[in-house]
Amino acid sequence: MTGVSSPVRWRLGAVLEVIEETPHAKTIVLDVPDWPGHVAGQHVDIRLTAEDGYQTERSYSIGSPPEQSTVELTVERIDDGEVSPYLTEELRSGDELELRGPIGGYFNWRHEDGGPLLLIAGGSGLVPLMAMPGIEPPTRAPSTRDCSCRPARSRTCCIAKSSGSSQQETG
Repeated sequence: MTGVSSPVRWRLGAVLEVIEETPHAKTIVLDVPDWPGHVAGQHVDIRLTAEDGYQTERSYSIGSPPEQSTVELTVERIDDGEVSPYLTEELRSGDELELRGPIGGYFNWRHEDGGPLLLIAGGSGLVPLMAMPGIEPPTRAPSTRDCSCRPARSRTCCIAKSSGSSQQETG
């Protein structure tokens, strides 16, 4: 069953690993018990609760391919942000996060949707595209990703999983 038809509810996910992708971006690898599965292009809401009870939520695209058992979220630090500095600087392996999802069905892709594919993204739009090439169908639809990145600030395209696709990098 995929997350498209599953009820959306809050769950606790255990942080397995925090991977530094760039000085400004980290990938958070989560083990989420009873995860219903997702399709490439969906997102989750993360909820943080302060000691005084104050809560805030942010949405993050799922970057892990649907067949992977863990959930990966790549977060870029926004210096004056309310949530991203905690996720990129304070969060450690063994911590828990509240998340709700998977959410969204407006832009996603499954192998049975066919191809060829032209995947174009900018900024945070790169993360959901990372999940798409990771899909391992019996016969892969032709796809190409042409990445152009600002090396000093943006997440580099070489992080993206390129299994079975042609990838060109500029920047």
